[in-house]
Amino acid sequence: MRYAYQATDQLEEGDIRHLKQIICASFLAIKVVSAFGEEEPTESKFITPDQLVWTDNPLRPGAQMAVIEGDPKKPGPLILRLRFPADFSVPPHWHLAAERFTVLSGSMLEGIGEDGDMSKAKLLTAGSVGIFRAKTPHYVFTKEPIVLQVHTAGPLQTFPVKP
Repeated sequence: MRYAYQATDQLEEGDIRHLKQIICASFLAIKVVSAFGEEEPTESKFITPDQLVWTDNPLRPGAQMAVIEGDPKKPGPLILRLRFPADFSVPPHWHLAAERFTVLSGSMLEGIGEDGDMSKAKLLTAGSVGIFRAKTPHYVFTKEPIVLQVHTAGPLQTFPVKP
C-alpha cells in the first residue's frame, strides 16, 4: 500500500493523480470561501437606520449612498444602501465583483444585458432579491423612490457598457 506522504519518486501514477485531485479540491474550497467574502468583520455591532450617513453618489447625481460596512475604495466585503429618486435611470454598466441586492422599499425595473431595453427589464418590488455574477451588465429604471441594500466586494468600480 502506498501513502501520500511518500517521496514522489516512490509514488505510482495513480497516487500522483490522487494527490493532484486533493490539491485541486483544496484550492477550489479556498476559492469558494473567498468568493463569499468570509472575511471576519472588524467588530460585532448593530446599525439602526437613523445611524446611516447618506451622501450624494458621485457617479449618479440624484442618487444617495450609505456605507454600512467596508470602504468602497479598498478591497474587502462591502455593504451599501442606495437611494434612487422617482424617474431615475442607471444605464447599462457592470462591476468587477459579484453583486447581491435586496429591494428594501419601492419598486424598480432591472434588466440584465447591454442594450438597456426597459421592455426586457423585470419589475422588482420590496423584498425582491437580485444576484449578479461579476461583470454582468445590468441597468435600472425607477418610477418611484427606492432603497436597495447591496452586498458586494471592494474596491467598488463601475464600468459603463457604452462609455
